[in-house]
Amino acid sequence: MKTHLFLIALLLLVVSSCNETIVDPKEPIDEDTTYPDCPNYDYEKYYDPVYDELFSVSHDGKFAVIRKHFDGKSVVTIASRFLLNLQTGEYILVGGNENGKLGATGSAIEFDTLQFPEYDRMLVFGRFSFCPYNSNIINIVARCDIDTIGDKKNLYSFYNYFTYNIQTMEMEKITPSIFGKWGIRHQTGIQLVCQWLSTSSEGNDKFLIIHPNKITYIYHLQEDRLEETNSIKDLTNTIISGDGQYRFYKSGNGNWKEPYLFYLNDKEVFLEDSLLIKAVGNGSFSKDNKYLAVGVTANNGEYGTPTYVYRNSEIWLMEVDKLMASTGEFTEIRKIKPRTTECHYFTSGCFFTPQNTLIVGLHPYNNSQANIYEMDLNGNILRKITNN
Repeated sequence: MKTHLFLIALLLLVVSSCNETIVDPKEPIDEDTTYPDCPNYDYEKYYDPVYDELFSVSHDGKFAVIRKHFDGKSVVTIASRFLLNLQTGEYILVGGNENGKLGATGSAIEFDTLQFPEYDRMLVFGRFSFCPYNSNIINIVARCDIDTIGDKKNLYSFYNYFTYNIQTMEMEKITPSIFGKWGIRHQTGIQLVCQWLSTSSEGNDKFLIIHPNKITYIYHLQEDRLEETNSIKDLTNTIISGDGQYRFYKSGNGNWKEPYLFYLNDKEVFLEDSLLIKAVGNGSFSKDNKYLAVGVTANNGEYGTPTYVYRNSEIWLMEVDKLMASTGEFTEIRKIKPRTTECHYFTSGCFFTPQNTLIVGLHPYNNSQANIYEMDLNGNILRKITNN
C-alpha cells in the first residue's frame, strides 16, 4: 500500500513539473466582458503615458529586456540597462550599481567589475538579446571609445559585440576578427543588430549580425566565421524571429496620406482594416514561429480635419503560415483592443512567452502610469507583473 501511495505521489510530482508555467493560475475575465463606454485616453488631462519599454523576452519566459522609467528623468543610458524578472516583477541592473560610472560626457558607462584596458569608455548601444539555452547570459552591442593621447577629448569610437553573464558579471568580447582589432568603426546614425539565434547550442553559438553596410550575416562564434545571408531592407521596426527565419518590416514615408508598406521576408503583405495603417511598433514572433504579434495604431489619414478618426494602439495577432501564403488583403487578423476589453491602453511591446501568452505594457484610462502585464491570445489579462 505504501509503495502504491509513493508511486502515485511521484506521478503527481512529475505531472506538475511538466506543466510548470510562469502564468498565474488566476482565471482570466469572461471573454464576453466589454467596456464599450471606456473613453479615449485624455492626453491633455493625464499627459503622455509613463511606462517601461519592452524589447524582448527570454527563451524560458523568465526575463524581459526593458528600458526602465525613472519618474520623468531623462537617463536613457542607465534606463536601457535593465532586465525585468517576469516571475517576481523585480528589476535587474546590467553592468553594476544604479549610479554606474559615468564618463566625461556624462553618458558613457563603464562596467564595474571587468575592464577592457584597450578601451577608455564603453557605452551600451544596442538592445540585449538572450542566450537561447541560458537566460542568465545576454548579448550586448557596445560603443567602445579609445583615448589616443590621454586628454579625454580625442576619442576614436568603435562598435563591438559582447556576452555578459548577469549572475557573475563576466563579460567577453565576441566581435568577429574580420572587423579588426578595435571593432567596427563608429558612424553617426548607423544601426547595428546582433541577435543570438535560437538555433544555437552550447559550443555552437550563432548570431544574426547586420553590418552598417546593411549586409546581413550569420556569425558562427566558435569558428569565427561570417556567412552572408539575405539583407534586411529596412531596419526601422524590423521584427526578426528567434531563429532568423522570418522578418517582418515596413517601408515607405508613413505620412498622413500614404500608409506604410509591410513585408514578411521579401513578400509584400496587405493587412486589412477599415482605417489606413500608419504605425507599427514593437512586436515578436512566437517561439514556435506560429504567430506574429505587432502593436498597431490606426487612423484614417485625415489628421487635423473634422473627420479625423483615430483608434488607440492595438495588438494584431496573425498566423505566420497563413500570412505567408496570403494573396490580396489579409483578413485573418485577431485585433486585440485593450480599450474595449480591459479599459486599458496598450503602450509597449507584445512579446511571446514559451506558453504562447503575451507580455505587454498597459495603462488604465484615467492614469498615465503603465505596468507590465501577461495576457492570453484572446486579450484577457492573466496577471499584473510590475507595480509601478
